[in-house]
Amino acid sequence: MRNIFTTISSYVPSTWGRARVGVLFLLLPFAFYAQTNTFPDSGNVGIGTVNPTSILEVEKNFNGSTMLTISNNDDGNSARRGIFIGNGASGSSVYLLSTSPNYNVVDSWGNAAVLGVDSQLSNGLIVRTSKGSIRFQPAGTSDKIVFAETGNVGIGTTNPGTWKLAVNGNIRAKEIKVE
Repeated sequence: MRNIFTTISSYVPSTWGRARVGVLFLLLPFAFYAQTNTFPDSGNVGIGTVNPTSILEVEKNFNGSTMLTISNNDDGNSARRGIFIGNGASGSSVYLLSTSPNYNVVDSWGNAAVLGVDSQLSNGLIVRTSKGSIRFQPAGTSDKIVFAETGNVGIGTTNPGTWKLAVNGNIRAKEIKVE
């Protein structure tokens, strides 16, 4: 490669001319790679796309792992890393927050979504809401299991009432102990 630059620059009469031609040919290969990171006048930012339609659009056409990584290498008690989506109004935000580097918030396995934690977290998984019930809606949009604010559980019913466990349907058990 060095011989190519020497040969080409030898045709340029001055020392400065040789250097400029050498730099030109050194940088020339980079001109053939298309830049796909864009900052158009719309204010949108595109990484991997020349026409971003959102404030931030990241695109990659790759048969492999494509991830967005947000890191905080500090291991202090207040060190957090996460994604916040909201409009600033109270109660109108969604966020994924991590204070530990060793768990998955949402993942996928085959054609299923997984909400889970890494085995290093001894306190398990906490599902929390500050108001309202926690509802499970498998295979559709109707509630199948409801954990009410009172701590009562409904299976097959959306309102367990004052019962600790309310079941609308048949129950099968090997043994039931009543005290």
